[in-house]
Amino acid sequence: MSKPVIAAAISILVLAACGKSDEGVSAKNASVDEVQEKVAAAARSGEFMAPGQWKGAMKVTNLSFPEEEKLPAAMRDQMKAQMAKGHSFENCLTPEEARDPRKNLAENQGGQCTYDHFEMANGVIDAKMTCNAGGAKRVMTMNGTYSRDSYDMKMSARGDGAGPAAMSMDMEMSARRVGECKAGES
Repeated sequence: MSKPVIAAAISILVLAACGKSDEGVSAKNASVDEVQEKVAAAARSGEFMAPGQWKGAMKVTNLSFPEEEKLPAAMRDQMKAQMAKGHSFENCLTPEEARDPRKNLAENQGGQCTYDHFEMANGVIDAKMTCNAGGAKRVMTMNGTYSRDSYDMKMSARGDGAGPAAMSMDMEMSARRVGECKAGES
């Protein structure tokens, strides 16, 4: 998947998990920077993601790309099976990182991405982002739930154009706070 789409996914996930659940954020046809500022303003009360040790998993539930039919069936099936297994992750979120999530956000890839809509309120997120780069258009959606201690998201990315830009992918990601950071980790 291309850098702008991956960066957008990371930005949305971090933003989704950091907002105060009883304050909503709503934006239409907004830049990534505008949405980041709105989420930061809603979370200024200090009600960000809870610092501590986080564990999560991500798995690709659907993947298609140009000319995949030219791959031998066994290779294509093996590749998709490997991606479907998922990937686990674990990391420490420091109190400083929890207070200001914008420091951890991916860049806006030169202003190539715009949120068609971004709705985040009462533990639910619904977002759609369009990125245009090099004559190719990518549309990413995200739907899920979040709190200070967890998030569960479904994302999809669809591209048009030639080559890798035309890749489509669906993925699921979830994470939970599991306690205090491990000794020596920050």
